Amino acid sequence: MELKKAINTYKQRASVVGESTFKWLENYTTVMFKPSDTSDGPSFESYLLSFNNLSCDTSSKDPDPFDSDNLGMLNLSSPVLSSNEVVRRSRPERASFTSSSTIADAPLNFRTERDTFVRLLLGEREAEFVDIRQMRFLVCTWNVNGQEPGGDLRRWFTTDDGAPDVIAVGFQELDLSAEAFMGRDSKREAEWLEKVRVGVNKVGKYEKVQFVRLVGMLLVVFIKIELHNYVQDVETREVGTGIMGMMGNKGGVAVRFRLFNTTVCFVNSHLAAHQEEVERRNQDYRDIMARLSFPRNSLGITDHDVVFWFGDLNYRIDLPNETVRNYIDTNQYHDLVEHDQLIAQMRNEKCFQKFKEGWIQFQPTYKYNPGTDDWDSEKDRIPAWCDRVLWWTSGNNSVQQMAYTSCPQLKLSDHKPVHALFNVNVKVVDKRREKSVLEEVVRELDKRENDFLPQVELNIKELHFGNIQFLEKKSQSFEIINVGQVAVQYTFIPKLQEKHFCKPWLIIDPCAGLVKQNDTKTVNIAVFVDKDSAGPLTAGKEKIEDILVLHLQGGKDIFVPITATYIPSVFGSCIESLVFLYRPIQDVPVAKLIDVECSQLDARPVDSKALDLPKELWLLVDHLQKHGMKEV
Repeated sequence: MELKKAINTYKQRASVVGESTFKWLENYTTVMFKPSDTSDGPSFESYLLSFNNLSCDTSSKDPDPFDSDNLGMLNLSSPVLSSNEVVRRSRPERASFTSSSTIADAPLNFRTERDTFVRLLLGEREAEFVDIRQMRFLVCTWNVNGQEPGGDLRRWFTTDDGAPDVIAVGFQELDLSAEAFMGRDSKREAEWLEKVRVGVNKVGKYEKVQFVRLVGMLLVVFIKIELHNYVQDVETREVGTGIMGMMGNKGGVAVRFRLFNTTVCFVNSHLAAHQEEVERRNQDYRDIMARLSFPRNSLGITDHDVVFWFGDLNYRIDLPNETVRNYIDTNQYHDLVEHDQLIAQMRNEKCFQKFKEGWIQFQPTYKYNPGTDDWDSEKDRIPAWCDRVLWWTSGNNSVQQMAYTSCPQLKLSDHKPVHALFNVNVKVVDKRREKSVLEEVVRELDKRENDFLPQVELNIKELHFGNIQFLEKKSQSFEIINVGQVAVQYTFIPKLQEKHFCKPWLIIDPCAGLVKQNDTKTVNIAVFVDKDSAGPLTAGKEKIEDILVLHLQGGKDIFVPITATYIPSVFGSCIESLVFLYRPIQDVPVAKLIDVECSQLDARPVDSKALDLPKELWLLVDHLQKHGMKEV
């Protein structure tokens, strides 16, 4: 039969798509393999459906999903469909799952639950494909009190260990003019940027990563030229916490980026002034932490591997002025540190929770008479370590401070500049090893997911009912056997472009249900041709052939072919057609029947003469006349 022949042909070619007889299958695959719309957010069902195989069979013309040039771009191959085979929903192409991959730049709707889970599994095994490269970061801060650039900055950017790989420079009170306060362009900005550029390039060859300014706060980051191509995802942000909690005379500016596979964030801040304003400074810190975020990647300050927070934090020393100066004269910094406001607040977890600071072994950096090393004589302020450098790390990221000191040679301002040198372990991904680990993770995840997908078997692959006569009901059944580890909800669904899931001569009971784990469900199928469906079958316009689509909730679709042979009869045929039949209807060729049916709409069959009365009616009346009269 046509259906049987088509299915056998398909099984040999392993592809049925494109066969005109099965046009609905082509439409089915077109829709079912269309990427799903996740604009409304994933439902629980879509979450379960997301656990499908990433690795699929590929033909010779398809790229290797784990090819080094396509690492992580896991493409779905062309589907192979047959009766009782899985029809899987496709997903968008996915990028590599490490932080260096293009998934970080992918649209949010591509970041499926599976991607997130794979990323987590890769993160647990990153030691297998990540090499650690130690780099030197120099962090510099200086409140320049609105002064014009002056002096040689080389000493500020020089360390005993050679040229740093990364230099971050933060200024406070860069410009105290009204124009700068109103947020307009500042002449001081260009002057100091050029001064810094010249200074860092006296130490080595550097390229500017990015800079950002808010009123008097300026932050600029440089990196060695040979490393510049490994910097990605650069963003800047600023937050004002000054007048009315919003103005930019106080607050913070930040630059973040990814270097190889390590994310870094630099925050330069200027917090509230005056000895007694400890809580105000704590609040400034909390405001910056809460409000400063990078919208492109939806990241906060501590959503990075390494954070450096520095600037004029303005915390003071809670001792009398004379006592502080005596301790300084005798280099008793340890006693002074015990009364430092910032250290006390951090110890009580009032601010900068989980941040670290190196041991302070240099003279307080505030407040001096500008141009000298003499303590403030105008307002007689208590000396303090206002200018600080702190750091924070997430997870097992390692930062080691190598130096932390001031640069008293630069006497331009009432503050002395400070710098801190760090050894930072930067993660560098080995792509070849990452590919190998990714393959193992995906295979293991596939195995786990498949274990929890709905899985059933049918004891019968297809149903054939043999010969069917008018008003003769024939029944068969098949069993749905749950061989998986979860309960299975099933239902029969319509084929595309059809309103009903089966032909009118089919009866299915039940058409939906639940099969518990290790349980079996029996489905009864009956074929019954009545007066409504007999006509097209008798005329040969239709055949008793159908394919049921058994859909598993959260799983695959299974195709069940149904076939039978209909024995034509006069029942269901119109009188206008029967008058052209001279022989029993079962002896008439199908072509003749079709020709007779067409005569109702067009013209009578060629070379055919209509009978005065259909022979079936004549025989019925003749029988009644011969035998029925005896019963009366």
